Amino acid sequence: MKRIFVLCSLLSITLSLVACGDKNTLPPAFSGSVQSIDQINALDEVIGTRGYVVANRELLTDEYLVEFFHNYIRDSGHNYFTIAFGDGTGYLFPSSRDNFSHQQLDDDGAGISPVGMSGVILDDSIHWIE
Repeated sequence: MKRIFVLCSLLSITLSLVACGDKNTLPPAFSGSVQSIDQINALDEVIGTRGYVVANRELLTDEYLVEFFHNYIRDSGHNYFTIAFGDGTGYLFPSSRDNFSHQQLDDDGAGISPVGMSGVILDDSIHWIE
């Protein structure tokens, strides 16, 4: 009986550790799902993709942003990736790189003009730039 209890406990711990790093589980600040949207040029040709997700800016900690970057943005191959805040602004990552800026967004989630700080993700932290 003790063996069964120990095995069940170990299985439960293992499953919970696997779920913590699950790429399909968004950090709490994010809502909805990550979208990959075709990017179309003026000739109506697909020229790549852009990534898009909505986040609550008040809940978006540096830790959540770094985790999201490593799981969804880095090496994704998108032309750009937008984390929209629902107020017409968001963080824009060009070419899925580690630098980003707070931008006023157009209808396609592309940046129109900077409205806040920029940052660079270095390993597991963010270097903020004014």
